[in-house]
Amino acid sequence: MADEEIPQVNLPEESGLYKVIQIEEANSGTAYLRFSKRRNQSCERHSEILSDFADEVSIDLVVEGRSDSPKFPENSSYRLVGAGVCQHDALYSRGYFWGDSSGYEIGIDEEHLGSLRKDLKGNVHWLPFISHVVPFSE
Repeated sequence: MADEEIPQVNLPEESGLYKVIQIEEANSGTAYLRFSKRRNQSCERHSEILSDFADEVSIDLVVEGRSDSPKFPENSSYRLVGAGVCQHDALYSRGYFWGDSSGYEIGIDEEHLGSLRKDLKGNVHWLPFISHVVPFSE
């Protein structure tokens, strides 16, 4: 599937807490955000979300060493730049992002979310700590 056919964001229709991953395609600079399929964030691993994205772009992931978390191959133009959770509010088109992925040892990337703001159809905030909301500048 060509990159232009792949949606940058798979925004869920229902409100809830979702796991998320952030991906960037190096050649075009295109940013992608993928939400877990299920609302209960403990049901799905970040690696499952990454595997689903790899299927979308027809890339075989690799497993290196003792890790059970598949990764993009070194020759891939895609790279994982962030992972965590999002409290998605579908009614008000908002998302609150925080946390990280223990499997990938990476957290939410604020700059990446900023580049996707227009695709999220609303006000997106980055939540580095649950008690502190940092709004993006307009």
